[in-house]
Amino acid sequence: MRSLRLFLTSLFGVLALMVGLLGTPWATAAPVTGATTPRTTPSATSATTGPGFVPVTPARVLDTRTGTEPAAGSTTTVSISGHAGIPISGVAAVVVNVTAVSPSGPGFVTTYPTGSTRPTASNLNYVKGQIVANQTIVKLGTGGAISLYTQTPTNLVVDVTGYYPIGAQYDALVPSRILDTRPGTEPAAGSTVSLVVTGKGGVPATGVAAVVLNVAAVSPAGPGFVTAYPAGVARPTASVLNYTTDSTVAGTTIAKVGAGGAVNLYTLKAADLVVDVAGWIPARSDFTPITPARILDTRSGVGAPTGPVAAKGTIDVQATGIAGIPANATAVEATVTAVSPAAPGFVTAWPAGVAQPTASTLNYVAGQIVANSATVKLGTTGKLDLYTLAQSDLLIDITGYWTPTSVAWGSAASVDPPQGDPQSISCPTSSFCAAVDTSGNALTWNGTRWTSPQRIDRAGDGLFSVSCPSSSFCAAIDGVGNVLTWNGTAWSAPKAVDTGNVLASVSCPSAGFCAAVDRNGAAVTYNGTSWATPKTIDAAGNGLTSVSCPTSTFCAAVDNNGSTLTYRNGTWSAPAGTDASGGGLTSVSCTSSTFCAAVDWNGNATTYNGTSWATPKSVDPSGGLTSVSCRSMSFCGAVDTNGQALIYRGGGSWSAPTLADTHTGRYGWHAPRSVSCASTAFCTSVDSGGYVATYSSGTWTSSSASAEPSRGGINVVSCPTATFCAAVDANGNALTSSGSAWAKPTQIDPPAESSGSPASGSLTASCASATFCLAVDAVTGGSFTYNGTKWSSSRSTGDSAAIRAVSCPTSTFCAAGDDAGNVLTWSGSSWSAPKSIDAAGNGLTSVSCSSSKFCAAVDRDGNALTFNGSSWSAPKSVDGAGNGLTSVSCPAGTFCAAVDWGGNALTYNGSTWSAPTSIDPTGGHLTSVSCASGSFCAAVDWDGNAASFNGSSWTAPQPVTTAPLVSVSCPTSTHCVAVDDDGNAVTGR
Repeated sequence: MRSLRLFLTSLFGVLALMVGLLGTPWATAAPVTGATTPRTTPSATSATTGPGFVPVTPARVLDTRTGTEPAAGSTTTVSISGHAGIPISGVAAVVVNVTAVSPSGPGFVTTYPTGSTRPTASNLNYVKGQIVANQTIVKLGTGGAISLYTQTPTNLVVDVTGYYPIGAQYDALVPSRILDTRPGTEPAAGSTVSLVVTGKGGVPATGVAAVVLNVAAVSPAGPGFVTAYPAGVARPTASVLNYTTDSTVAGTTIAKVGAGGAVNLYTLKAADLVVDVAGWIPARSDFTPITPARILDTRSGVGAPTGPVAAKGTIDVQATGIAGIPANATAVEATVTAVSPAAPGFVTAWPAGVAQPTASTLNYVAGQIVANSATVKLGTTGKLDLYTLAQSDLLIDITGYWTPTSVAWGSAASVDPPQGDPQSISCPTSSFCAAVDTSGNALTWNGTRWTSPQRIDRAGDGLFSVSCPSSSFCAAIDGVGNVLTWNGTAWSAPKAVDTGNVLASVSCPSAGFCAAVDRNGAAVTYNGTSWATPKTIDAAGNGLTSVSCPTSTFCAAVDNNGSTLTYRNGTWSAPAGTDASGGGLTSVSCTSSTFCAAVDWNGNATTYNGTSWATPKSVDPSGGLTSVSCRSMSFCGAVDTNGQALIYRGGGSWSAPTLADTHTGRYGWHAPRSVSCASTAFCTSVDSGGYVATYSSGTWTSSSASAEPSRGGINVVSCPTATFCAAVDANGNALTSSGSAWAKPTQIDPPAESSGSPASGSLTASCASATFCLAVDAVTGGSFTYNGTKWSSSRSTGDSAAIRAVSCPTSTFCAAGDDAGNVLTWSGSSWSAPKSIDAAGNGLTSVSCSSSKFCAAVDRDGNALTFNGSSWSAPKSVDGAGNGLTSVSCPAGTFCAAVDWGGNALTYNGSTWSAPTSIDPTGGHLTSVSCASGSFCAAVDWDGNAASFNGSSWTAPQPVTTAPLVSVSCPTSTHCVAVDDDGNAVTGR
């Protein structure tokens, strides 16, 4: 986005041989030396809104004076990528200042991408003996190079001052002529030409903030200047180029587009004007064009003391805080002018606070008025420095400024909403039940089938209990003190009744009364209209675990220390020690004020007779009892963590435990959470896997399918292109995106079938292309490949440790890292044996491979390791703050970025790591980073924020979702996808 503004000074023909240097970034096609030349009209490229311009301290990349002078009609190729602070990859265009030194005759220089056809346009025009410069923005060509064609023999000097990453907020065009007054009427002295620029030369008709123009004055009638400014505003005191009588002078400028999509051109003296458009800047970009504003004029004391700057003098010029330039501006687009210098020389502009570079912004001879456009990086104090070799007055006009760019994130889309792990079930009849889960979902049973889970509580920390006295009223409570009610058709919004506390249990004998208890020892009641203020009833700090109210005048509650409490007519009793076994009472159920049953974690049960509790009795020594439900003094049902159920028949007698939930026995981890008995002939229990067991006529039957299979909780997203992503979750599901829509999650990693096997399904994944992804189960070590259509069955990695990260640059090479510091590689058909590379036992948290010849891995102790295609380096401490590195991303072997849990980021340049830099000091907890190139990365944190990197600095974190962001993937600098642990995907552009 930096345009240039070259001021060519062409004074009849003789200009001193100034061996001086040049510098200044960006210029594009300048006009002509004589007759009109035809120009092609390019098509517009779509505006991008990715990373922005990256300024660098000016650096020389070509000086033919030390070698062979380019011949007439010759082309010189200059390699730019990897030099002078320009990344080796990911660069779309560079801003260069091109200088012709002592040409043998009049002519021009054309700068264009190497490997493309030379356009009919010029970047600067010269006459014999001149030293003249112009800034231009040049798209990089083959090999990261640019080509320079010179019409007549002349030495060439090229200084680079910045670059645009691929996808940056600048659209380069093949230079196209949009104005040439020579065939018509020459603009008169003091006149203004209004030039419509939108819709011409490849510039879109709308959405354009500024255009990059090369303006030439041809054969002016006397000395003067041209001012370019937005149509519809007053002409500013500024110039884009200065000319002398009968000269041909060109300059490049970034001109703000004004009313009617036009730019005004004012000429002091009669002169023909020629304008080529070389690019445009979208309305949303990191560049802000302004009406040209003068911030320095030593002739009148603006921005510096009055009087010319002394020979070999340097002045500091404050840019930020003036003319609307904000404090966070990183660079400015300036027209620098030397007025009446005392001798031949040059001016150099560079960021304040760094050493003066070997580069020049403009060259002059004694007595001239010479201007050139410059894109100047600002120093840390918002200043720039100007050096002049000879005494001269100096002027600076600002036409715009750059600020750090950030990714624009869209709205969150729910693509894999979390569900599963039901916590509570309530069945007032055999034809109606309601269940709730830890992800805020509810589902109901109509006697035949279960509804799909419905997300009713996004604000809470999981729904933990539900109570339904009838099919037309239920109450459910969550982990942050909210209550929701069911009216037979729909659920209400969450209502805060015990703010900030984890409500553990609720019980409603009718729609006119409920009681709920929390884990901090408080209870709260409902009168059918409103909830009372919470009241502490268990001051010892014991967490209340369950409450049961058979009527509005009696309730019983139990806590995790074995105490019981009763509620009678609005008053709670003090806690009474009932169960000293240490197991902690987990559930209580009362049929009246004269009968309750309670169970504990050690398999004991106790009953209440209206006056006192019986001594706890061991009824299930092999399992922890989790829930009990009673329908009469002679019937209760209870379930345990082993999938067993027990029936109470009165008189203190419990049946022996019987296997009710076969899924718990088969998998060893689907533990029943809750049981509800609608009658003495019907009970239903639900386990953490969503499987339901039903008791009917004395027999328990386990469902064959889960009523609520677990899914959601996305772990990782991987996007090899902007039109394909794959995501995997913590429950064995995978889903893909076409770039515009997500498919439904598909379970690719079902639970293991052998009894006692650990839970499977916590997946990580990496995609090399739209036709190859690889996912690994962190628990079982199984791996799965995707071929563009479907996922394969599981193939063992042979790694018994938990694999936390995998990276696949190709379908025939992947590297995975595990919790024990091992890596293993995939060859396209098989896995290598795990190899220890982090012998201290530090868990590897992330691995990133740019190719089979380079990978980097990081661990939770702040160490980094690299792979060279055959071996891994020893771990090196790169982040000693103790925060733990969480993620690394390497788009190339010469660049990686890593982030840690403390909000720091650090980069790798191919040999060394930078010191950690705080980029997220308030939220911290960075979870993932993804880099499309060395000039663009995005990082996300646990607070739902994202920050982006432009090759030199990070933006401040910005909120993206309300849930913790866990992974981000950026295949290009204009397309990122981030996912959170609430199952949402967000696209950033």
